[in-house]
Amino acid sequence: GVIRLEPEDGGPPVQVAVQADVQASGAPVLQLSAAATSAVLTAGQDAPPQTVTVRNSGGGRLNWTAASNRPWLQVTPAAGSSVGETDEVQITLAGTGQLAPGVHQGAVNFSAPGAANPSSALTVEVHVVPTGSPLLQVTPN
Repeated sequence: GVIRLEPEDGGPPVQVAVQADVQASGAPVLQLSAAATSAVLTAGQDAPPQTVTVRNSGGGRLNWTAASNRPWLQVTPAAGSSVGETDEVQITLAGTGQLAPGVHQGAVNFSAPGAANPSSALTVEVHVVPTGSPLLQVTPN
């Protein structure tokens, strides 16, 4: 393109040719597809795995790791990187059949050093009801 400069002293205008190379910039941004997930189970029953996604919604490369804070909560893969694509992460509630009736909470903590938001957590809640208790499940339309 061309930029036209007009001097304040009334002299002749000057045109300067310019070329711009625009690239995505800025820090990576850690984005999860959900902030929380939950499951309702009957005592002695294991929960099916659930999937969340991790993506870089900023610039550059996002290198992330994930770790759970409960032994019954597993995450696979535990690390990855994104330059904008979506990475699937499987959350497995392993051994939940051994949990006592009640509400159990845990989290998967995602870390991304150098990102604009270097950490984010996925809250996981498991409701275990006693065997023989009726379960009411509601499915939205």
